[in-house]
Amino acid sequence: YDISKDIIALNSIRELLVMIRIWGLLNPQCLPVFSRSADNLDILGTLFRLLTKLSLNPNEPDDLLLDECCLLPNQVLIPQLQYVPSRTMIASPLLPHVTLPVMCDYGVENESLKFCPEVPIVEGGLSNDNVIDSVMYLQLGRRPPSLRRCTRCGSCSSVVSVAKTAAMKAWEQRWIDKCRCNGFWRLEVA
Repeated sequence: YDISKDIIALNSIRELLVMIRIWGLLNPQCLPVFSRSADNLDILGTLFRLLTKLSLNPNEPDDLLLDECCLLPNQVLIPQLQYVPSRTMIASPLLPHVTLPVMCDYGVENESLKFCPEVPIVEGGLSNDNVIDSVMYLQLGRRPPSLRRCTRCGSCSSVVSVAKTAAMKAWEQRWIDKCRCNGFWRLEVA
């Protein structure tokens, strides 16, 4: 599947960019934050313009469009996606592929059930070692002063509330006692 040749998908992405721009006009906090090389570069406008050019002629994109697309990673710094453990799993995803019965010792992870997911690497992306808040999905920095870590899935969350609206406060209150995987929080202080 090549998304660059799917006109419906390209137009849907263009519509999403317009919605993001409208939300940003109403509330600037809704706009995505980009690290860019030039302060006057409008990322949403540039993406919309490039997608419009591509949707007009998806089979044979012109050289100017390809050059602009190749220059975009030099103008915008793309952070790497960071792995946040899934909160729906209790057992390893490798469990169906292991011969049963599985012999386990308390406090020792079974070698046949060890699972380390690989995060896809974005070409030209910036890698960082920031801790991600699994409840609010915010970057907490490399060494946050205080955080809570789930004893079950290992995900982290900030102890300090950043919620400003009633909906955000309700969301944070939902996970105040337990993680999304129903594991208990353990406080960690740097």
